[in-house]
Amino acid sequence: MPRLAIREDLLSGQTTMERFVYAARLGIPAVELSADGLGERIDEVVEAMAATGLEIAAIDHGPRGGILHVDPGERERALAELRQSICDAADLGASGVVFVPQFGALMLPDLTPFLSAEGLAAELLLSHLRTLEDYAAAMGVSLFIRSLRQQESAFLHRFEAAAAIARKRNHPSVRVAAGTFDLHAEGVDIPATLRPCADMLGYLYLVEAGLDAAAIAAVASALKANDYNGWVTLESRAPQAEHDLSAAVESLRASGFA
Repeated sequence: MPRLAIREDLLSGQTTMERFVYAARLGIPAVELSADGLGERIDEVVEAMAATGLEIAAIDHGPRGGILHVDPGERERALAELRQSICDAADLGASGVVFVPQFGALMLPDLTPFLSAEGLAAELLLSHLRTLEDYAAAMGVSLFIRSLRQQESAFLHRFEAAAAIARKRNHPSVRVAAGTFDLHAEGVDIPATLRPCADMLGYLYLVEAGLDAAAIAAVASALKANDYNGWVTLESRAPQAEHDLSAAVESLRASGFA
């Protein structure tokens, strides 16, 4: 059964505790946290979790790029940050860390006929995953490779491409995070796109904008048909905008999300 969560930046409140209390009042069992500044407020989060009974769905590593940088020093810096997010996820009992391998255009060179820039990026990512996956597994968390729309990332902007990377590693701690906003932006049939790679889907973001009730219900039905029991996290690409979260949560439950 898909489990409902929400990104912290959608929740009202001046403090961590206030935001968690708001999520609990909405009846949402888990919150996704940003990795930015998380180390300095771990104690606050633990206190809020204890007070509300909420879980941490995942840590969003955010726009901390660099693991596919051309500079080895930048790659190591970025990998160290990702390892820290893995540690934070383990400390908070989160299911894993959501990360985007590359924001924007690829910086790696085109080495055709040997390898294209995209092919080189894929090989470099696979190389990183060989060590990261075992590190994450030892910590009891997963790595979720996020597939973004092409407007935001030139690499793995198709869900099936990200799933192919995860499948190639064939490791239980490596799965894909997809989002209905990104899939909708790519103009695909969301249930039909998810179905062939359902075993590689480990985390799903849902934005109601652009999807009607029937489309949301179809996504919920597809997830259940494929025995998906991971988190479905409510997000917004305009988090500072006004959101009627009560209505959104009610709509999601009516569509079949727990």
